[in-house]
Amino acid sequence: MKWYAQNAADVRIMDWPNRDVLTFVKCVVEALGYGHERTKLVHQDIKPSNILLDDKRQPHLADFGIARCELPNPPVLPELTSLKEDMNQTVAAGRTAGTPLYMAPELFAGADPSVQTDMFSLGVTLYQVLTNEHPFIGTETGGRFKPRLRMPPLDRVLMQRGAEIAALIEIIVDCLALDPTRRPPHYAGILRRLRVRGPQRQPEENEDSVSAAVAQAVLYRQQKRYIDADRLLQHHLNNEPDDPILLNALGILRLSEGKLREGSAAFKRATDVLTRHNGNWRGTLYPDPIINLANQARNRQLYQEASDLLETAWSWLDGKQRREFDFWYPEFGWLWLYRGQFARCTEYMLQVLKHKTPDTASLKWLTESAWLAGQLVDVAPTLGRILVEMHPTDLQTILCACLVAAYAPAVLRKQLLDLTKGESAREIALLEQEINFPIGGLRPPFDPDAEKLIVRSMDQSCTGGKHNTLIG
Repeated sequence: MKWYAQNAADVRIMDWPNRDVLTFVKCVVEALGYGHERTKLVHQDIKPSNILLDDKRQPHLADFGIARCELPNPPVLPELTSLKEDMNQTVAAGRTAGTPLYMAPELFAGADPSVQTDMFSLGVTLYQVLTNEHPFIGTETGGRFKPRLRMPPLDRVLMQRGAEIAALIEIIVDCLALDPTRRPPHYAGILRRLRVRGPQRQPEENEDSVSAAVAQAVLYRQQKRYIDADRLLQHHLNNEPDDPILLNALGILRLSEGKLREGSAAFKRATDVLTRHNGNWRGTLYPDPIINLANQARNRQLYQEASDLLETAWSWLDGKQRREFDFWYPEFGWLWLYRGQFARCTEYMLQVLKHKTPDTASLKWLTESAWLAGQLVDVAPTLGRILVEMHPTDLQTILCACLVAAYAPAVLRKQLLDLTKGESAREIALLEQEINFPIGGLRPPFDPDAEKLIVRSMDQSCTGGKHNTLIG
């Protein structure tokens, strides 16, 4: 057995250069991902003192004494009050185990440990090693846990370290979401976000400052400090008016402010610049603006325009670049659905859900494409588990659950049908009135006409009814 004299709590990782910090983070995430991917292992006690360091500063994850395999129950978001600052010792009581200062809040409400609770602990750990502070406890909170992320320490780290660390800051913020459904769903997605895209090269003049400004603007936007974000982006746009990265950030900011037309205009300007360079900007492929523009067209029900834009974006992704970006943009799944390539859409969306947090749109695209491809019976176990974990209340996702339930194994079918009870029953009743169809027809065993009715409703919202004739 090897002996490691130090752990991450013993050293000032905050003083390490960016490259060493990022290597440290990647190694920790890879170790956590290895265990969860193969056995659904949940560590339950991620903290700096459980990350051992060898003489080359390589981290080694330790103390799996309270680790367990993940259970399928979805986490619960509790009401938060306070935590004592001295709660830094590992404890175990019933299902709740870990070190309180690093534990996800839903654990204190009785939720089962999950990858989402480990994500929260990882976020606290990374926040602490970068800032030497706690994300929710500080002098301004009176030494008590307050349910609001302390952003100033992260802002200072970003300004000191620059753009190279921006993706890591965003990951930490996401991991520390109080709502567990908003945390990263997979470690693979974190690693992908940390990966440097494009060839290694020296940054051009102003490039680092632009990236740092965009990262800072993202943090401002998340804090709803829209004026500060706008002032920062406009300052840099005065010097770089055609920078698509700045324009894309401005477009997202405008959408957050509810200014949809101005947001689309910013995406269009960025897309025009990128089109002249075949999707590349300063040596790196950057499809985000054209995909955002396609999303705005799709939201306005301009489906053919959205399809054309995504076709252009896909043409930019040749060979190596396509492998780099593959499965990262669910919008390409919608493109295959719209074009009638249902099996391709199904395969693509299944891969997307391994890398990204599922949303209502992605689930609708996958459910419809799998049904149209005759593959829903094969997809139902995976898709059904995702739906149960999400515990949706919106009508469209409930429709997905109803349809998937018809093809799911018995135990999973019951869990899916349970989603239509309680508050969701009111949504189902509204649907019954809207489509003049008896509510009993929305529960298995389905009449074939009931299935077609659900798929037609989904297709109308996804493609404007493009496949209604095929559905029958």
